[in-house]
Formats: sequence, C-alpha cells, structure tokens
Amino acid sequence: MTAEILTKTDNDNIVLLVEIKNVEELQISAIECIIADNIYTTVFFNDGKLLQIRHSLNEWESFLPQSSFIRINRWTIVNLDHVKSIEKSFDQSMVIFMKTFNKPLIMSKSYTNKLREQQII
Repeated sequence: MTAEILTKTDNDNIVLLVEIKNVEELQISAIECIIADNIYTTVFFNDGKLLQIRHSLNEWESFLPQSSFIRINRWTIVNLDHVKSIEKSFDQSMVIFMKTFNKPLIMSKSYTNKLREQQII
C-alpha cells in the first residue's frame, strides 16, 4: 500500500490518506521500524503489514514521539518498544533484533555514541 498524506490525530494514532479516497487509521505504537528507500520510506508494523510512503526520515522523526522512536543509522528508525535485543558488534556498532521484523538492523557507531550520551542504551 502506498500513502501520500500523513496526519497525526493524537499520540497513539496516525491517519494516512491513501489514493485520495480511502482513509486508514493506524496505531503509532504498532510501528516496529521505518526504513528509507530512495524517496520513499517503508513502515513495518508488528502485525506484518507494511506501508510505503513518500516522507523522509527527518519528517518521521519530527512526527513520532521521541520517547519511543530512535534513529539508528542514516536509513532506519526503530520503535524501542519492539526491540527484542541489542548486541555489540565488532566495530563498536550495535546489532538490533526486533520482535517481528526478521532482519537484524545495524546501529552505526555515530548513532551508538549519540544514544549512549543520551543514556538510551
């Protein structure tokens, strides 16, 4: 599904206007991770649903609650509530495993240092 307009209704919901005719309400808390792909971002939900939308990660960062969502590299934002585990990697980066997203995500060294300074990890 591709969405064009993203509107926040409150802290728990987002409304996506899809193809100008359909409106779908989705829970922000159900977002597991968001991965950039060229001019689009793909949003992965904890129920396996995914959504492609034309918004940058910077737009997502300003939109999502900072208490739950963190950027882990140039291409990825994760929901801390859906992190299964975090492991150290050999090059001072971290590998993040999500609860339902089945690929490990790499937290770059610079983001690892930033989050350590903020005492998030």
